[in-house]
Amino acid sequence: MNRLRSALWLPLFDDLADPRVVARLAADAEEAGWDGCFVWDQLCWRAPVQQVGDPWIALAAIATKTERLRLGPMVSPLPRRRPAKVARETAALDRLSGGRLTLGVGMATCGTTSSAGRCSPMPVLCWSLITSALSKTLSTSCSTPDCGSSPRIQPTST
Repeated sequence: MNRLRSALWLPLFDDLADPRVVARLAADAEEAGWDGCFVWDQLCWRAPVQQVGDPWIALAAIATKTERLRLGPMVSPLPRRRPAKVARETAALDRLSGGRLTLGVGMATCGTTSSAGRCSPMPVLCWSLITSALSKTLSTSCSTPDCGSSPRIQPTST
């Protein structure tokens, strides 16, 4: 995997809620020599935002319109997602992109900004079980040579 030197970081709000617009921006960025395109996986937003796009649909659109650009969500909040669904989406998107997916996951922030109210903090043990399930699913998801390199999980600290 090549080192990223320049990448777009796109909030999928309003005009950028349209996956066709995001895919076109990503293709233009790739043509201009950029190395990556990453989208927000935002569950909460405030006015004046009117529309919010889905990160997985936007990433699929980017994958089909680009050839070498690294792509991925900017930290998917696993405590607010179903881990098995995230694992399937990740495996499919990595295959669709030819192994160009970079998956960022995190704990998310809990508080009163959520439209659904407060979320409960996730214990460290539960976090470990989720990342273990993701690792197992991802390591077995790519069984053919045409899906790119096998997904790897590389923990980072902040």
